[in-house]
Amino acid sequence: MDVERKLYIGVVEENIDPRKQGRIKVRVQTLYHEMSVDDIPWAAPFGSLAGKSFEVPAIGKLVNVMFFQNDLYDPYYMYSENYNINLQNKLNNLSNDEYINFVSLLFDERTQIYSSDSNLTLDYLYNKITIDNTSINLELKDNNGKVNIGCNEGTQKAVLGTNFFEWMDRFVEEIRNPFSMVDSHGAPISKPHIMKLCMEYKAKRKDFVSNNVNIVDNWDIQNIERTPETDNRKNDVDLVLSDTDQSELNAKIQAQNDDACKKMKEALPTDKTSADPNNPPLDGADKVDPNRFGNTLPALGIVTKKFQVDNSDGIDVTTVDKKTKLLCVYDGIVIATGDPTKTNNFLRIKHKNEITTGYSYIQTKLKKDDKVKLGDEIGTTEDGKYFFTVTSQANNYVDPESYFNFGDTKITTNNQYQGQDYKVNSTSTDCSLKVVSKSDNIYSPPGEALKTNPDMTAGFPIIKYFLPESQYGVKKTPKRQIFLHGTAGAPNAAKGAIDWWNSNSDKVATHYVLNANGEIWQAIPEEYFGWHLGIQPSFLRTGLNGDGPTISMPKGAWKLSQESFGIEICNWNWIKNANGKFYNYVNSVVPADQVYTFDYKFRGFYDHNKYTSAQLASLRQLLTYLCDKYGIPKTYHENMWEVNADALNGTPGIWSHTSVRSDKSDASPQAGLIGILKSL
Repeated sequence: MDVERKLYIGVVEENIDPRKQGRIKVRVQTLYHEMSVDDIPWAAPFGSLAGKSFEVPAIGKLVNVMFFQNDLYDPYYMYSENYNINLQNKLNNLSNDEYINFVSLLFDERTQIYSSDSNLTLDYLYNKITIDNTSINLELKDNNGKVNIGCNEGTQKAVLGTNFFEWMDRFVEEIRNPFSMVDSHGAPISKPHIMKLCMEYKAKRKDFVSNNVNIVDNWDIQNIERTPETDNRKNDVDLVLSDTDQSELNAKIQAQNDDACKKMKEALPTDKTSADPNNPPLDGADKVDPNRFGNTLPALGIVTKKFQVDNSDGIDVTTVDKKTKLLCVYDGIVIATGDPTKTNNFLRIKHKNEITTGYSYIQTKLKKDDKVKLGDEIGTTEDGKYFFTVTSQANNYVDPESYFNFGDTKITTNNQYQGQDYKVNSTSTDCSLKVVSKSDNIYSPPGEALKTNPDMTAGFPIIKYFLPESQYGVKKTPKRQIFLHGTAGAPNAAKGAIDWWNSNSDKVATHYVLNANGEIWQAIPEEYFGWHLGIQPSFLRTGLNGDGPTISMPKGAWKLSQESFGIEICNWNWIKNANGKFYNYVNSVVPADQVYTFDYKFRGFYDHNKYTSAQLASLRQLLTYLCDKYGIPKTYHENMWEVNADALNGTPGIWSHTSVRSDKSDASPQAGLIGILKSL
């Protein structure tokens, strides 16, 4: 066969060269279509200009192949047929002027080095350097990053000069005051050498700070985002491999993309900060002393009414001493204030966590755009009362009472708060009230207090306890499937499950969680998604016990989490039977009436935690609502309790976690649950 001086296109199927010479195995369909991967000859790279550059194409990339000696077993590859998807997406987002001035040296999901007509950018895992005509900017992706100068593990902390000198200036002026130091008789003490040092400081101060180097203030780093959003696929996305004999290649492609996805998820900027135990931050971090908030929340008083205005929830606080100081609850900036010469003056502060607090009937000297820090005095009460409101970034319902953990759900209009004993005035009951710290979600939407005021938009109560946006995928996606899960936890621990999701960076939350008492909690807005399925090629064994043959992972299976709803049922899942007693996986006893026993083993166990009638009733309501709203079929799938191709290929409907994972036992095919599903 004459193959010389012809250009072929092939698919990369192997890229780990035992010689480490950049060779790959490329399947050219017209030449190697019947060969196994092992028999395809290694294709050598055409070579770099000076032998100083190196890059291996990913599995699934289309590359150009030539045979210079007319030898079918001596192929060379030259370049990729298509750009990496991240580079192509970037190009698609450029204007015509930006496009013709854009130069990329390296651009994928991990590293992006490129220049435009205005700057040069080097971005590695979101940490970024940009150079333009006037500055060199080094940007950390979030507040957890560090800049080390001199070596990669610097031990000396940089001084934030402006903050230090603002304090030092006040200190020096105080020292220079002739009455700042007096003896026991009140006579000023004069120390000429101290005065000399103060004058020397004043003269040299301008030389202590740099005119050319600026450092960001603590906790002021804004999380870096990429435009367009990063795509973790390494193969050519237009490549369609539907033949059954391509399952091995599909698995390789999926594995490399899953690995890239995992690494990029670990690299994503986060709002969480890693507190230094030897040098705890003064504000805004996870390990702030909870007791400090006792003195920084709005002043002690009596709640006389609750009200709602402009999508904000507020409380009217009275029986407050006139001129009571109000202190800032968290670092932020003043976004609005009233006329200080008029009554009912107001103040609104947008805090770093995107929560806005508002105050009315106060006196304040603050002006718009003034910066405030935790503990700063922001004003005083006027006439023994004030209004206090809280609003989230998206104007979601935020209850001021969510600042606290109530020991009793009896909430009347006359309750003392602000770190004092919580009194229910209509009875003699004393209920404990604990001021909670930032790590207890002091600025999150309401938790336990929300039970008294659930959302009724769906026609039945839903407790909206949303995770911060950093804990789920903020990308609107169509929803075609619903997957049922089990929390592997306590029966009424919906809040605890959501708080646990918020404590790590895996973004594996489901949209809804159902307590054993029937409460429905919502953790993610319906239009967004969590990575709740975790599908992997090694978890695709068929059979009720996950011990049957393994089926291939379809190409689009990684998108199922994005295009489905997840519903967690609070449940221990499988149960152990030992010596006549039942135990969950943490070896706690489970009452016998809470155990459902199968006449066969399901995922290795006869016994499973029984779903409550309240849970099943709420689940029926929720499934009916979601299916009707999003056009999801309600047909019961007999094969939903084992791994199956229908669920993996995205067939619309209601499925179980066991439909796509052979290592999972949630949800289990209990008669009550099957009855609910068949009755929809």
